[in-house]
Amino acid sequence: MLPLTAGLRSDGLVLGAWCLVLGAWCLVLGAWCLVLGAWCLVLGAWCLVLGAWWARFTCGSALSGSP
Repeated sequence: MLPLTAGLRSDGLVLGAWCLVLGAWCLVLGAWCLVLGAWCLVLGAWCLVLGAWWARFTCGSALSGSP
C-alpha cells in the first residue's frame, strides 16, 4: 500500500507544480493585458479628443466660410 500512496503523492506534487506554473503564467498574462488595456484606453481617449477637436475645427471653418 505504501508504493501506491507514494505514487499518489508524487502525482499530486507534479499536478501542484503544474498549477503553480500555470497560475504564474496567467498572472503575467493578466498583467500584460491590463497594461495593454490601459494603453488602449489612453489611446482611445486621445483619439476622441483629437477627433472632437478636428470636427470642431473643420465644422467651424466650414460654417464661417473661411478656407
